[in-house]
Amino acid sequence: MEVSDGKIYISFSIKRQRVRIFRDVLRALGKPGCFRFLIDEETNCLALQVCAFGDAGFHITPDFSDKDSGWSYEICSMELLELIWDLCDWDSDGSYRVAGVLCPDIHVIIFELNDAEKTSGSEFDISE
Repeated sequence: MEVSDGKIYISFSIKRQRVRIFRDVLRALGKPGCFRFLIDEETNCLALQVCAFGDAGFHITPDFSDKDSGWSYEICSMELLELIWDLCDWDSDGSYRVAGVLCPDIHVIIFELNDAEKTSGSEFDISE
């Protein structure tokens, strides 16, 4: 589920134990080789930052084509999800998505978790 409103989104589901990063998020960062999550617990912001292979908390970006409409990358990290759910006091049965703001000069997208909207979770039902 990519939304064509010009925004870039990330989705979370603790029930399905997944974080879904949509293609447009990684394209906005220039298709980095690696990225990591940073959390500011005081402001409830999550940052997705371009990083180097081997940096703390790095994830390798899988190859994808700009022709792969609907492509997304899923990460299973209960530690990250539990931290986010504790910070935001989200419904344990809910799925959430939040729009990000690109900061191209520092290769980061910032997601204000307090602005997340609850979803049906259908973005996690994409068949393989």
